[in-house]
Amino acid sequence: MNFNAKIVTSICIALLCLSFGCANKNEEEHTETVANLQSENATLQDRLASNAEQRKQLKELRQLVVQLTKDKQSLRARLGIAGNAASSEKIASWRGSGIKTTKPFTITKSPWVIAWSNSGGGYLSIFASKANGRIVSMAANTMKDGKDVSYVYETGTFYLEINGSKDWTVKVYQAL
Repeated sequence: MNFNAKIVTSICIALLCLSFGCANKNEEEHTETVANLQSENATLQDRLASNAEQRKQLKELRQLVVQLTKDKQSLRARLGIAGNAASSEKIASWRGSGIKTTKPFTITKSPWVIAWSNSGGGYLSIFASKANGRIVSMAANTMKDGKDVSYVYETGTFYLEINGSKDWTVKVYQAL
């Protein structure tokens, strides 16, 4: 029986008891029955309110996911990750396996993108650091094949520390 049916049933029983009296019950039992029904009704209403709040929060989360997905797609397009090379500038790219510390490069517009791919099922980690050595982003940390992008929201001079046990490719893009 769902919550609405329980509430309707509880209310009907309470009304019948109040209107016609409860057969074979004395006044004390009648009062106790009504109090129990009122308590159960209040509990059910609280559960319904809680469920309504949870549904509202779930709806808000779904809307946020949709907006974040749109924002990511827009940013990827703006930075040329989706194939629109005219809207982004490739700053540098590296390919290899093993450990590599890149030469420093300068970024003048934020955010910028670290696009990476990993193949062969090996480990890949990528750290972006400022020229002074301060780590600003862990762009990748995976043991799976695949590719993805990581966004960095600072400007300045950076270098990457790439550690991969199999074949990897790393590219840095900046919006025009």
